[in-house]
Amino acid sequence: MKLLIRPFWADFVFSGRPPVYKTALNQITERIDREKLLGLNLRFTQVAADLMPEPGWQPLVSFRAGYPTVNASPSPRRPAEAGLLQS
Repeated sequence: MKLLIRPFWADFVFSGRPPVYKTALNQITERIDREKLLGLNLRFTQVAADLMPEPGWQPLVSFRAGYPTVNASPSPRRPAEAGLLQS
């Protein structure tokens, strides 16, 4: 699988389709650093290397991309006043 590198806003601006939502994920690159630092099995390092378009490339930032297929359930919220400190 090869990655296509392009601006994150390209899908929204040029496609005429609803946008694909993207969220940055730092866990992948942090795990790669941890594997190297602690001498662990290079599982994430190898998987990330296999996704790069050129040999020797390393990921700098990873993203989760997609669009919702179901509506999210409402999450419980407390009123703002409940979070205020009383003096």
